[in-house]
Amino acid sequence: MLEKESPKILVTDLDGTLFYPKRKITLIPKKSIEFLQDFIDKGNKVVVASGRNFEFGKKVAKKLNRKIDFFGCNGMLIYKENNKIFEKAFVYEEIKAYLDNVLEKFEPTTFAIMTDKHNLIVCPLKYRFMMRIGYPIWANSQGVYKEPYKLVNKDTFNNILKSDKIYKVMIFFGLGKKAVSKATIVATYLRKHYDLYEASSSSISIELTPKGINKGEAIDIYLKNSPELDKDKVYVVGDSGNDVPMFRKYYENSFCMSHSRSGVQKNAKNIIDSFSDLKNYLS
Repeated sequence: MLEKESPKILVTDLDGTLFYPKRKITLIPKKSIEFLQDFIDKGNKVVVASGRNFEFGKKVAKKLNRKIDFFGCNGMLIYKENNKIFEKAFVYEEIKAYLDNVLEKFEPTTFAIMTDKHNLIVCPLKYRFMMRIGYPIWANSQGVYKEPYKLVNKDTFNNILKSDKIYKVMIFFGLGKKAVSKATIVATYLRKHYDLYEASSSSISIELTPKGINKGEAIDIYLKNSPELDKDKVYVVGDSGNDVPMFRKYYENSFCMSHSRSGVQKNAKNIIDSFSDLKNYLS
């Protein structure tokens, strides 16, 4: 009797990858939905690896009408079959000192965090009046991609930072190309001079995780809890700096979106124009 072949495991980012191009009503492009449904129906597995929280994993599963697993907050939370198998939170004293230093040296415009009690806390550091007016307009314009959020002042932000379990920290530098450039420059500086956290640029922001916590390490943790799966059958796809660790760790089966920055693309073996192009490689 022939031995059953082990399933392929496709680990995918959301924003800029599975959610590209954006469909503010349907969430995921139709071709990508059809590809993933067929991929799963053939006995393979899909794992979402995102900076977003577990609720978006549920949204994707509902849209696909299939079971998936999920890494939230860039690997700080790992769920298998809807059960949490890994959790990591920031240490308050360390992250508070780090953010104070960033605030003094680089003058970011906004801090944002995801916690065990709050989906998204947004703390404007500059342009506060404009943020109070503009952020709700921008958030509502995101359609199905909108994250439930709460705008707070710095004192409230610091209280939440101390009281909650913090799973994600983001540092923003404004809007437009200048903000993208500054986020990239500052992230490079932070990685070079501070070894406490992983700092990856993602468009206009920097995303922080504790050292050793990233999407690539999350895959390893997931596989350790999944002895039925084969490491050589892992395929990874993404588009931004927080996807680079999984490109490097699973280089032979790595895919980067062609709209990504060249500094991100160079870490992946394959470049694709759209998520559904994966069917040409994984069929």
